[in-house]
Amino acid sequence: MIVAAIELTDDERTLDLLGAGDLETLIESHGPEFIDRIETEAARSVRFRLALHGVWASDSRVRPRIDAVLARYEQAPERAVLGWVGCTDWNTVSGECVRRHPGAAGRLSLGHGR
Repeated sequence: MIVAAIELTDDERTLDLLGAGDLETLIESHGPEFIDRIETEAARSVRFRLALHGVWASDSRVRPRIDAVLARYEQAPERAVLGWVGCTDWNTVSGECVRRHPGAAGRLSLGHGR
């Protein structure tokens, strides 16, 4: 159900909330049982990786594996790969949009440049 919700949205805030909410709760409560599926889904889905960035779960026994799967994709930050509509200044170190075109929404632009 969490994966379905993640795949249905292009909204940055919603992905952050799903990661920091439901996905984080799942990992904190059942991380060891789900870590293999989490790694598989992260390899398959850019949206899932974006949501996974929102997971803190620092006390989780699977945190090192989450960090490892995210590190594999740091060469091409997800937001840069997807391109965020209206981002005029991209910080490649933090992976964040520093400046947006006035009036631009924080929505994904799949397959299009920044």
